[in-house]
Amino acid sequence: KFSYRLESDYEVFTIDIATGIHEPDYRPFIEEGKVWKVGWFPESTTTAQRVDSYYFEGDTIVDGHSCKIMKCHHGTANEQFGDPLPPTTEYVGAVYEEGQRVYCAFPGKEKLVLLYDFASAVGETIEIYNGVAAALQEMTKAIITKRTNNDADDYKGTSTFVVLPIPGQESWDDTHPNVWMEGVGNCLAPLNNVLPYGWGNDYYSLMSCTVGDEVIYRMTHFDADIKKQQLDFTHVVKPRPKAPRQGVNEANEEKALTGEYSLKELFVNFKPLAGAYAITICDANGKEVYRKEVQTSNVVGLNTNISGYGKGEYTITVENDAEEYTATFSIGNEDGIRIPTSDLSREEKADAVYDLSGRQVANSKLPISKLPRGIYIRGGKKVVVK
Repeated sequence: KFSYRLESDYEVFTIDIATGIHEPDYRPFIEEGKVWKVGWFPESTTTAQRVDSYYFEGDTIVDGHSCKIMKCHHGTANEQFGDPLPPTTEYVGAVYEEGQRVYCAFPGKEKLVLLYDFASAVGETIEIYNGVAAALQEMTKAIITKRTNNDADDYKGTSTFVVLPIPGQESWDDTHPNVWMEGVGNCLAPLNNVLPYGWGNDYYSLMSCTVGDEVIYRMTHFDADIKKQQLDFTHVVKPRPKAPRQGVNEANEEKALTGEYSLKELFVNFKPLAGAYAITICDANGKEVYRKEVQTSNVVGLNTNISGYGKGEYTITVENDAEEYTATFSIGNEDGIRIPTSDLSREEKADAVYDLSGRQVANSKLPISKLPRGIYIRGGKKVVVK
């Protein structure tokens, strides 16, 4: 073991090399397949009126640098709040990342501006682009006040606290910090690096940030209305582990692994885990239907699609050399979640098309070519309608 001293807070973290547990490595902002889901939440509600999906698609050259094109797919508005809008897809910027600094060229601009600086030192004054409001689309000085390692339900990784001066005041105010999460950005939207002053209850908010089925950030209450079943994990410490296992506190009490599943998805919360784990799902006959290895140090959970699984019993296992967590779940049984099968034929199910929020929008009776422009999922693969 060795100790790593966090300069900002003078805290000491102990890291066990033998189990592969380490301080989270820097997670880049630009990753292939990364999707940010941003919801518009009317005041005093936990249901998003509209869900926007930000993602990378294609490349371009700006300021002599190769940049990734970021687009935003505006989903269908929730009609219960009125004023529904049709789905649209738009270009929102060209993003470039170098040396743990993230730059963006916004539509109509031919110059890259600094959005996030994850390489700056605590106490350093930097100049960043402030585009939170039309009147503030300019470079603004900011101070890095703290850098800390998070281990929460919604995010595991390194966060940087940034303070901007309040407009009209000469002094700095540290009561309204902007929190930048490595690999995610801000909690508002990926290209909004600054929270507006007076940010209230009627707002846009980041709901999730994922790469495939790995969850980097997840706002836990956004899907509170979805019916879910809890996963009940049992835990086994393997004999002669290579090193003391993580997940046991000083009183030698185990930290339970938690998870839940619905008609469409299964989620496992990795909060008590740190290190490399293999996740497998097997059917009642022991046949493996899913397998993935995840470094849980900067991944908050796993969210995998189970809508295509047949009726029956399944076992999910999360394990490494030191320990094993196991849980079972049922699909279509009396005590489990029922998946309706009478509404769609096998052919229609195979041709089902979903938008990026998981809502079915087409099948064999409604061809995908009739859908508005955007990105959809069919058979687990991305389909682009132009």
